[in-house]
Formats: sequence, C-alpha cells, structure tokens
Amino acid sequence: MPARRRPFGVLVVAFIQLATVVSALVGLLTSWTMPWEGTLAVYLQDHSWARLAIMSFGAAVVVAAIGMWQLRSWGWALMVSLVGVSLVFDLVNWWESGGQPGNPLYLRLLLDVVSAFYLNTSAVQDAFRPHRDPVARPITGTGSAGRVDT
Repeated sequence: MPARRRPFGVLVVAFIQLATVVSALVGLLTSWTMPWEGTLAVYLQDHSWARLAIMSFGAAVVVAAIGMWQLRSWGWALMVSLVGVSLVFDLVNWWESGGQPGNPLYLRLLLDVVSAFYLNTSAVQDAFRPHRDPVARPITGTGSAGRVDT
C-alpha cells in the first residue's frame, strides 16, 4: 500500500495546537501568563486540580497531534473534539472578559477557528478516511457479446 500524503491542513493544525500546548506548559511552569488567559489564569492559581486538568488536556492534544501526523482516524476525531472544547473555553473566557475590541483573546479564538476550519476541509477529512480497493467486478467472456441465442 503506497504511503498517503499529509495535507497542508494537518501540518497547520498540528503546529497551532502543539504551539499552544507548549506555551501553556511554559506558563504553568514559570507562572508566566499568555495575554489571553485572563480569568483562566486566576482560576488555575487558586485550584490545583485545574492545573492537572489543563496538563491532561495538553497531553491529549499531543496524543491527537501524533495520531493526526500518522493519519489515524482516531487522531483526527480526538483533535476535532479537543478543538471544540477549546473553542467553548475561549468563548466563555471572551464572555467573562466583556468581549472588548482589541482583546488579546481574539488571537486564541482565531487560532482555534483556523484549526477547526482546516480539520473540516475535504482534503484533511479525505486523508483520514480508510482507502478502499475498487470493487472487483467479475470477468465475463466476450463470447456472447452481440449474439442473441434463439
């Protein structure tokens, strides 16, 4: 079976999501906050279980990125789910911040929207569909072609 080619969208999504995980991990280890974290950063400082949840989410993103890189359908499905959850959290943070113009949270929203867009393009979806062999048709002889038996 020939190797399948990775679509550009897989590279974009993997890069965006892994970069986000690395920045979140750096933020957790150094107490440095990204400009879009806002109320989430305050919540993480007060609840140690929330840090564990964020680290688990980050590990799931890494697993999904590896699965996507290997063009596994479970990697795509997991990444779609994680991007959806991330979009929900981004929207909640945006709502709590008042949705002001120029809010740095818009960058985070944009990254997740770009990821969701590429995950749903036909090129990316086709890369994760199982490839099927063409249907084998029975070979019929040409002996009776054009002849009518009476």
